[in-house]
Amino acid sequence: MNRARSGSFDGGRQGGGSSSHRPLRSRSLDRGKGHRYGSILERRASMNEGDDAERRPFVLENDDDDNNNDDDDCVFWKIRSAATFAAPCNLFLRDKELLRDEIAGMANLTIPVTITSFLDMLPGIVTIILVGRYDNDGGGDLEGVMTASMKQLHLDAAALAVMIMNVVALSPAFGMLTAMDTLCSQAFGASQSSKMGTYSLTGITVISVMFLFSCVLMWNASSILIALGQPVVVSYMAGDFIRYLTPGVPFLCIYELIQKVSQSRNEARPMLISTLMCNVVNFGLGYYLVNWTTWGWMGAAVSHAVGEFAKVPTVLLCMIIGLGDSGESEDASDYSTTSNPQDTQHYLEVDSGVDDGVESEDNDIEFLHHIWEGFVVSEALSPNAILEFLRIGVPGMLQVMFEWVAFETIALLCGILPGQEAIVGIGANSIIMNVSSITYTLYQGIAVSGNVRVGNALGAGDAHRAEIASNLTFACGAILSLVNVALLLTFRNVLPWIFTSDLDIIEKARTLLLITVAFQFSDAFNACVQGIFRGSGRQALAAKYNFIAFYIIGIPLGYDLGVREGFGVEGLWLGITAGLFSIAIGGTTVVLRSDWKTLASEANSRLSRMS
Repeated sequence: MNRARSGSFDGGRQGGGSSSHRPLRSRSLDRGKGHRYGSILERRASMNEGDDAERRPFVLENDDDDNNNDDDDCVFWKIRSAATFAAPCNLFLRDKELLRDEIAGMANLTIPVTITSFLDMLPGIVTIILVGRYDNDGGGDLEGVMTASMKQLHLDAAALAVMIMNVVALSPAFGMLTAMDTLCSQAFGASQSSKMGTYSLTGITVISVMFLFSCVLMWNASSILIALGQPVVVSYMAGDFIRYLTPGVPFLCIYELIQKVSQSRNEARPMLISTLMCNVVNFGLGYYLVNWTTWGWMGAAVSHAVGEFAKVPTVLLCMIIGLGDSGESEDASDYSTTSNPQDTQHYLEVDSGVDDGVESEDNDIEFLHHIWEGFVVSEALSPNAILEFLRIGVPGMLQVMFEWVAFETIALLCGILPGQEAIVGIGANSIIMNVSSITYTLYQGIAVSGNVRVGNALGAGDAHRAEIASNLTFACGAILSLVNVALLLTFRNVLPWIFTSDLDIIEKARTLLLITVAFQFSDAFNACVQGIFRGSGRQALAAKYNFIAFYIIGIPLGYDLGVREGFGVEGLWLGITAGLFSIAIGGTTVVLRSDWKTLASEANSRLSRMS
C-alpha cells in the first residue's frame, strides 16, 4: 500500500497568476491631496507583493487632483468594501483550484494503489483458499484431540501460521517502514528526491537486522502457539507450514520499501504490474503443488514464498523498462509553498499546482538515477540518519503492531473457546479476517493517497493544501464505507463458500459478516486517520490511540463478551468493533484540529536533521 500528474492540472492555471487579475493603475502617482487612499492601497499591495516580479502595485485610479473629502470618503468606502468581499471570494477560488487538484491527484493515485493493495493481499487469501479446498479428508481422532476433519485442521494450521508470520515478522517490519511514508513523501514535496535513496538504504539496513530476530521466532512457532494455549496438533502443523513461508518474508519487506518510495512520487503502476504477475505465479504454482504433487497442502506455503520472492526483481524490471510508467509523474514543484494564507493578494497569485517551467521526471529510469545518487553509505548509516529513521519508525512499528496483533489476538482467543467451538471459530474467524481485509483495501487506497498528498504538501511547506488533502481523505473514506456495506449485505451468504465447503464454518461466518458490516464506517475513518498521521510524521500519536482503542477497550471487552459471557467468536468481534469506533472518533477529532503550519515547519526541520 499513485499520485497525481502535473499534466492533469494544466486547466487549473489562471493565465500564470498576475495576468488574470490585472490591478487598477493610476494615471498620476502624486502623493498629495486627493491621493492619500491610493497611496495607502499602494503601500498595502507592496507589502503583499512577495517576490513575483510581474505583480504591480494596486493604486487607485484618480484623475482629478482636487477631489473633495466627500469624494475621498466615498471612494475609500468602495475600495474597502471591495477588499472585504474580495478576500473570501479569492479564498474560495483558490480553495476550489486546490480541491480540484487534490481530487484529480487522489483519483490518479487511489485507483492503482487500491488495486495493488488488493493484489498484495491475494497471496495470503489464496493460501487459505488452496488449503481450505484441499480435498484429502482423513477424519478421525488424532492424539486425543476432539474429532475433526483433516480439512478443518489444515485450514486452522494455515490460518495460525499466517497469523504468526504477520505478528512476529510482517507487522514489525511494515511498521518500521512507515518512516518511509513520512520521509519520502516530504522529501519529494521539498524537491529532494536523492534523499529518498538515503532513506531507502537506511531502511534496508534496519529491517535486515529485524528479520534475523523474526526468523528465530518463526522457526519456533509451534512452541509459541502451544504456550498460547492452541491445540497441540494444530500448533505442530502450523509450525511446519510457517517454515516454508519464511524464505519469502525478506523479499516481501524489500518490495514494501520499494513500493513506498515509488508511491511517494505519486506513481503506483509498476507495483500494480509486478504484483499482478506474481499473483499469477503464486496461484498457478500453488494449485499445481497442492493438487498434483506430493507436497499436498504444504504446497500452498511454498508457492506463497516463491511469489513474494519474485516481486522484487519484477518490480525493478518494470521500473527499468518502463512497464506501467504513466509518463506524467507529478513533479515536486507542483506543490506551491505558502507563507501567509490569510493575505488576499496571496490567494490571487498562488500557484494552483501546475509546474511553471520546471520539467518533471520523464520516466522511472530517471527517478531510479536520483535514488541511486542518494545511496551513500556514510550518509545512510550515519547516527543522525539512523536515529531519525528510528524516531519515526519505532512508533510506526508500535502503531502497526498494536492494530495487527489486536486482530490476531482474536484468532488466539478463538483457540481457547470450549469444545468444537474452537475449531469452528478459528476457521470462521480466518474467513472474516480475509473478508474484512478485502473491504479494508479500498480504505487503504484512500489512506495511502492521503498519506502521500499530505506528506508532499507539508514537505513543500503548503499547510493549506495539506489541510484540504486531509479533509478530502475523510470524505472519500466515508463514501467507500457505504459501498462496502452494500457489497457485504448483498454477498453475505455467498462469500463463505469461496473459502471452504465446511458447513459449520460457513454458518458461523455468515453471522460474523453482519458484525463486519457494523464497523465499516469506523474502519474507513481509522484507515484515513492512520494515513494522515503517517504523512505528517505523527506515528507516535497513532500508536497511543491504537493502544487505547484495542488494549484498553476492544480486547478486554471482547474477552468478556466472547469467553466469560459465552457469546463465542461473535462476542470477540463485538469488542473489536467498539475499539474501532473509539479510535475513529478520537483520531478524526485530532486531525480536524491539527495546526498544519506547525506540521509543515516540523517537516522542514525533519529533512534538515537527516542531512
